[in-house]
Amino acid sequence: MVLALTLAASALFPGDLPEAEKVRRLAPYFSPPPGGTFALDATEIRDLERKAKPLRLRGFITVKPPKGACFLVQKGLDQEDVEVCKERRIPFTLEDSDRDGKLRWQVKTGDGDFGTPLVWSSPYRLAMVVPFDAKPDDPMEYRFVTGCDA
Repeated sequence: MVLALTLAASALFPGDLPEAEKVRRLAPYFSPPPGGTFALDATEIRDLERKAKPLRLRGFITVKPPKGACFLVQKGLDQEDVEVCKERRIPFTLEDSDRDGKLRWQVKTGDGDFGTPLVWSSPYRLAMVVPFDAKPDDPMEYRFVTGCDA
């Protein structure tokens, strides 16, 4: 079984394959595809008033590796890696994206693969807001921006 996974991984990514080609070959196994735009879960955005922390709003990337292969998804240094061998929705939070609203994951397809960076854009941006009536010791608030309105 391990040999089959290694062979499948090496068939996907020869060692000298350029990064752009690796991303292109991985794209069909992700929804939305890398280079595309992710969205937060519409239900969670609708219920934002009940959420204490907007940065905890979730979205999902669906990963469906080819039959007989597994992907190792590295979401970040402070998060556990996720092994995906069959179709799976992987959650992320707005907090996982950077200030430019981009979500960045590293995906490994097997032994000898050091990983391919995958990036999704979004319409969201993080803003650090100081309310007009804040006292000097009050902490800044984090808000997400989806346009001209916070």
